[in-house]
Amino acid sequence: MQTATVSSISDTQSRLTEAEQLGEQITELCSYIYAAESRLLTLIREFDDKEHWARLGFHSCAHWLNFKCGIGMNAAREKVRVAKHGTAHHVEKLVSKYRSAKRAEDAAVANEQYRDRELSHYFDHDGCLVIKARLPAEQGALIVKALEMAMYVGAASAATDVTAETSRRIACDSTVVGIIEDNNGEPLSIGRRSRSIPPPMRRALRVRDGGCRFPGCTNSRFVDGHHIKHWADGGATSLDNLVLLCRHHHHLVHEGGFDCKKSADGEIYFTDKRQKPMPNWAELPGLADAQDIERWLDREFFEATGDGEGCAARWHAGDRMDWHMAVSALF
Repeated sequence: MQTATVSSISDTQSRLTEAEQLGEQITELCSYIYAAESRLLTLIREFDDKEHWARLGFHSCAHWLNFKCGIGMNAAREKVRVAKHGTAHHVEKLVSKYRSAKRAEDAAVANEQYRDRELSHYFDHDGCLVIKARLPAEQGALIVKALEMAMYVGAASAATDVTAETSRRIACDSTVVGIIEDNNGEPLSIGRRSRSIPPPMRRALRVRDGGCRFPGCTNSRFVDGHHIKHWADGGATSLDNLVLLCRHHHHLVHEGGFDCKKSADGEIYFTDKRQKPMPNWAELPGLADAQDIERWLDREFFEATGDGEGCAARWHAGDRMDWHMAVSALF
């Protein structure tokens, strides 16, 4: 009986020792991970403060993290916020207070726009209607849409039930526009006749591209059709010579030193300010095995004194956060 008791105690001690050793490895690795996260956030903050992401053609630091590091947009924005300083509690509460203040400011701006709205119109000497208006954005959008529909209906009405003789009369003093269509009657090219993209061709362009084609861009709204070979250089308004770009990247391609080109086999690609081709996707450098990871950790953080206690929080509550000043700084 005594022998069995001693054996049980020895087995328990052995299991406790194994648990302590395994737990020590876990907490030590956590220390390295936290040290690496701290260094990552420090580098992100420097990268964001110096706006290096803008020099590389991205909307924001979060967009760069999304493309180059494979981090989701929400997580990327969170890393940028945390990199600016503060614990997770500080960041969460600060963002909450900022949003509340922003909503109040937006409401005040909306009320001011509503009070200041105005619309006037008159008929010019030649009988044309002239309209001048100042309206909130959503009301303005409705009016613009209504005017566009009125213009479309008027143009459509003018283009229907035309007799053959009338067509001949019109053709006496006009030019013929050659239009290449697909099997469904959708235009693929109107050549050099117009720089404007016909609505059916724009629909096909949206279906093909889905959104902005610039590497790393996730914008699918407010996009423009860009002539790859510029109209001024003899480029045609054809589906093969068009690509969708958001307003930001459209500006970069025209005035920002970037460019959009087509390879010999028809692939669309972009070049940066050095005329260096930009990849359409990003790959993270890989590590072969666990030993590579350990060697990298030792090389990068040998001064971090990683141990089982390193993952414990070292932050102590001191002075209260000045939320008013923090929110004011964000504005």
